[in-house]
Order: sequence, then structure tokens, then C-alpha cells
Amino acid sequence: MFKKFVLLLSIAAFLSAGQITDALARPTTLAEAVSWLESESHRLIRASRRTMRDGTVAFPPQVGIGYEAFWLRDFVYTVEGSIDSYSEKELLEACKIFIRGIRADGAGVDCVTFDGRPIYKPGLGTMGDNPVADGSQFTVAVAWHTYQKTKDLEFLGEIIDDLVKTMNAVPRNPQTGLVHIKDSEWDRCPYGFTDTVRMQGDILFCSLLYVEASHRLADLFNAVDRKEDAGRWKREAEATAKSIREVFWDSQAGLFRAATIRCREHHIWGSAFAVYLGVADDSQSRAIARYFRDDYSQIVQEGQIRHLPGGVY
Repeated sequence: MFKKFVLLLSIAAFLSAGQITDALARPTTLAEAVSWLESESHRLIRASRRTMRDGTVAFPPQVGIGYEAFWLRDFVYTVEGSIDSYSEKELLEACKIFIRGIRADGAGVDCVTFDGRPIYKPGLGTMGDNPVADGSQFTVAVAWHTYQKTKDLEFLGEIIDDLVKTMNAVPRNPQTGLVHIKDSEWDRCPYGFTDTVRMQGDILFCSLLYVEASHRLADLFNAVDRKEDAGRWKREAEATAKSIREVFWDSQAGLFRAATIRCREHHIWGSAFAVYLGVADDSQSRAIARYFRDDYSQIVQEGQIRHLPGGVY
């Protein structure tokens, strides 16, 4: 439902902003709009294709020059939204790139340059003192999506312990189990699309990604018939979800907070994502839905969604 909501808002943004040129027939129904968006997504993905130094195909986040590396999280979102735009060979090779990029201590990448060099911090290695806090979760995501398409059990067996290694490297608060960024000048960047925001403390969005990745890792362990490991990661997901509900929830606002120390503002994206993942309980989900209904004009403009409530910066 959350993804359908975002899809509809994306279509609305294109229509209201006039980004479908007069030379093209403007969609008149939802079905036509979805069809156009799916076709355009496929075209953009294929047009972004670049060849790395070793001959492997990469898919950076834009067509043409500008993003001169292969970004993990951007690739995951294109796979999630349009996996049929990729061949099985392309998916497997891309997954191998990001698995090879896992650092000796388990840190997941932010991106990999076209010459194969793994980068662990945004800004091509310039932002923060330590690796980004979402690299491991998105590494699991690319492996999970790749397996959903290829069903390649041999490949999955080769990489699954690497996925455990990178998940074990996620920085977490030992008291709460939540993804944690230290109270220092600039410990590390949070979720990639807020990577310039210097959050501190337990972090909502990265913790939600950790819950999602734990469930996906459990799925993959079930696929290779390692039931005990699958059960452990399912319990890990459930424990982290419980902690999210207890630590970040603000019942007065009807939203989750973004962090516990710095950036304690209410998080629009994170609250929606918590509902989508089933992390928010029933009463929290209803409160978030009421907030979105009642404050729609304050958080949405031409289909674009603020990450903070209206008037909060």
C-alpha cells in the first residue's frame, strides 16, 4: 500500500509539473499513467547502463555523466520497482559487485566506482568518520531481490554468510538493539537520501531498514534450508521492531521521531515506512493515517513529500 501511495504521488507530480511534454499523449486514466511510468522507468534504467573497467555492467542513478559510480541503494530501488528491466546475468553480476565490496570488518558500501573501488562513505568517501549506516541493509536487499528473480540456490549458498557478516557490522545500541550513530562531531551518515543530516543517537529509518533486512535474511536462510539461522533472524527482526515502537513513538503527535539525540523531529517518511513494514502496531498505524489525512496540505506539494512536518526544518 505504501509503495502504491508513492507511485500515485509520483504520477501526480509528473502530471501537475507538466513533465510529460505536449508531444506525448498525456495519460487520462490511472491505468494509462501507471503504464507510462512503468515504460519510462524501464527506458531510463536501460539508458543509464555503463560498463565498468572489468567489463561488468553498472547502472548508476542517472542517464549520462554525473554519477560516476554504481550506487547500492539507488540500484536496489530500481530493482524493487522494475526488476524485469534487468537480465538475470546483470542482477547476479551487480550483486557480486556489492558483495565483493563488503569490508573486512563487514561494513557495506555506499557505492562502487567504475574501476571497482568500494566507497563506504557518501560524497565519494568524504562525509562522516565511519561507513554509512544503511550499507549493510541494502546489501541484503540486493541479494534478496536477486534471489527472488533468479532462484539461484548455488549463488545464494556462496554469499549468505557474507550477508550475515555485513549485518553483524551494523552499528547498534546494545541497550535497545536499534541502529545507532554516536554522539560525536560526525560519526557517520544515516539513510542515504538524508545523508547530509548529521543525526545522532538511535536512528529510526536505518532501524526500519534493519528490520526489513533481518526478515529478508530469514527468507534466504529458509531457502537454503538453514531453519535455525532463519529463526534467529526472524526473532532479531521482531525484537528490533518492538524496540522501534517503544523508543521512537510520540503518541501526542501520532508520528515516529527520526532519532533520539540529534534530529528528534517527527519523521514523515519513516512513519509511513513503519506502517508499510508492519512495524507500527494497529493504533500507531491509525494515528499516522489520521495525521497524513489531516495534514496532507502541509506535507505534500505537487506529489512531493516532505520528510518533516509542515513548518519544521
